[in-house]
Amino acid sequence: MSEYFSERGARCVAVHSGPGSVARGKALEELKSGALDIVFSVDMLNEGVDVPMVDTVLMLRPTESKILWLQQFGRGLRKADDKAFVQVIDYIGNHRTFTQGAMALLPGAGQRLGELSMALERIVNADVRLPPGCEVVYELEALNILRALAIPPNSVDAMTAWFKAFWEQHGSRATACDAYDAGFDPRSVRNRFGGWLAFVDALEALSPDESLAFKANRAFLEALDVTPMTKSYKMLVLLAMIAEGRFPGVIEIESLVSAFRHQAMGTMALRTDIGPEIESNASLRRLIEQNPIKAWVSGQGTGNEFYFSYTDNMFSSNDGIARSHPDSLASLARELCEWRLAEYLS
Repeated sequence: MSEYFSERGARCVAVHSGPGSVARGKALEELKSGALDIVFSVDMLNEGVDVPMVDTVLMLRPTESKILWLQQFGRGLRKADDKAFVQVIDYIGNHRTFTQGAMALLPGAGQRLGELSMALERIVNADVRLPPGCEVVYELEALNILRALAIPPNSVDAMTAWFKAFWEQHGSRATACDAYDAGFDPRSVRNRFGGWLAFVDALEALSPDESLAFKANRAFLEALDVTPMTKSYKMLVLLAMIAEGRFPGVIEIESLVSAFRHQAMGTMALRTDIGPEIESNASLRRLIEQNPIKAWVSGQGTGNEFYFSYTDNMFSSNDGIARSHPDSLASLARELCEWRLAEYLS
């Protein structure tokens, strides 16, 4: 970018952590003095930089972080003489970045695209409350674009594009929870692929061991995508087994009760979901035996496939769950359980 703008007559430098970078302090001093028009940076000037006369911010990188986005945005928010406003030019232009700005700035826009849609309607109805002296003004065309982008993007093509962008930005694949938090329904790929993990595997984003574990246990893992949940109990049982290193495998009921309680104590919402039974070992054991264990061993919600059994106070996975690559299988199952819990609690 520095080379491109320099060739077109702009006085600019680049500040970054690699060789060939201009010293940060020198670049900022020359920007303050007017000797430079532009300073391009790579993750070096996001915060702790005070150059009040900055009147233009060029956004040149994607980000899923509102904090980072606001830090970059904030480089231009200081007041200065002969500076009436700050221009923010977003060169990224993808829908996540575009809605990110609106969700960060609009009161009540929250974390999800559905909340953005409601916030936009409050703008139209002049029902937005801002601090004294502040205003947010969107052109009608921009409002229409934002309305279109605020529709939950559940198509497989949209999720595929988002998944690839996530990988490029983070250097690792998105989990089902990441997709859900971004406003996607991981279940929406079911018709084309069969389930979330089949979608990930088709994109060659599973490790070799994960891919083998998935293929050997595909029916069970895809049943996890859709098994009915009226309470959090079924997922908590599996997470308890995984946390104890007993999935796939066998766990004694008292150990399961203790691990189940530990999982449920993680959030107030889960403690409330369990109820007063969480305080008593006997009551909690009875709840686990009569609800999630009964559901799992009866094949409820798994196409009448019996993946678990409960005999002589021992809860165990059956032969329908292959025990090859157990660590990878446990990791994949945990991913699906955490997504199903997040969906249930929301």
